[in-house]
Amino acid sequence: MKEKILVVEDQDVNRRLLVRMFKDEYEILEAEDGEAAIDILTEHAQEIAVVLLDLLMPKVDGFGVLTYMKHTKLLDKVPVVIITGEDSTATKQKAFEMGAYDIISKPYDVFIVTKRIKNLVKLWENEQHLEQVLLEKTEELRRTSEAVLEFGEKMTETLGNVAEFRAAGNFRHIQRVKVITELVAEKVATYFPEYHLEEKDVEYIKNASAIHDIGKAAVPETILFKPTKLTPQEEEILAIHCAKGAEIIRGMAGENPSPFMQYCLDIVQYHHERYDGNGVPYKLIGDEIPIAAQIVSVADEFDTMISSRIYGAIYEPNRAFDMILEGDRGIFNPKVMHCFEAAREEIMKAVNELKDVE
Repeated sequence: MKEKILVVEDQDVNRRLLVRMFKDEYEILEAEDGEAAIDILTEHAQEIAVVLLDLLMPKVDGFGVLTYMKHTKLLDKVPVVIITGEDSTATKQKAFEMGAYDIISKPYDVFIVTKRIKNLVKLWENEQHLEQVLLEKTEELRRTSEAVLEFGEKMTETLGNVAEFRAAGNFRHIQRVKVITELVAEKVATYFPEYHLEEKDVEYIKNASAIHDIGKAAVPETILFKPTKLTPQEEEILAIHCAKGAEIIRGMAGENPSPFMQYCLDIVQYHHERYDGNGVPYKLIGDEIPIAAQIVSVADEFDTMISSRIYGAIYEPNRAFDMILEGDRGIFNPKVMHCFEAAREEIMKAVNELKDVE
């Protein structure tokens, strides 16, 4: 299939000359003024390799065509070569400023014009090819990313369930933490744009929350299953699960973790920190704690309070909610608390639907 060239020239003699120069190799579209040119561009813009455009024409002149093409962003896709008898520097400067690719002055040399236009069409063909390749690669990358994300979700949930079952025999905790995390993260993304959470980040954080306690695999069972309150020394041993979990994630992620794996690492390592610096194990303060870990920290704390546990009181959900908001379970980021409270009704509905199986 021949490439198309649009010749826009009001003088029949000049237009026929240009047509003869290119008709053997290209399909030629003709317009005798700017108005007709705009009609052709509206219908065939995606097929046109180059526009040969006169400036001085009735109805709509060449500058009017350039203006139309600029406003419709066609100049980004279709190169325009001005062919004009106007020889003033100001006219040429204006044409270039409006987006013309090249200017050929009348009277013109047939060989030079033919060569320049052929080179330009070839360039257009290459750009079209590269654009198609880019679209195909982008689609391939999108499908690959979706597959990786799906695998990551299944992988993290499986690992999280293994760790949680070893720690407490409760799969529902993972499910509830994921739901609560997502609800709070969505509110953070909406209310506090300074954290730069987009839709994909909310999805990553939700899925990564499943392995927040993966480091418990390194904690002795005598501590995990102790039926009474832990001693300070045992609390210190339990706290190592954050660092141990981080070691596991680093081993999985390698030296250059993906955004998803970085969220996994942040959550596993820092979900027991507190906003005032009284958390464990690193005593981070404020937004030194990654926002993903801050969100999961609240979700984990809330669900732990309302879940079946080896020791410790089980709180009615509304009471647990109020205790967290009032600071009875440590100090959390006020912005995250605002989002936690804003999602209260949705959280209550979710935890009710995902009650522990007795």
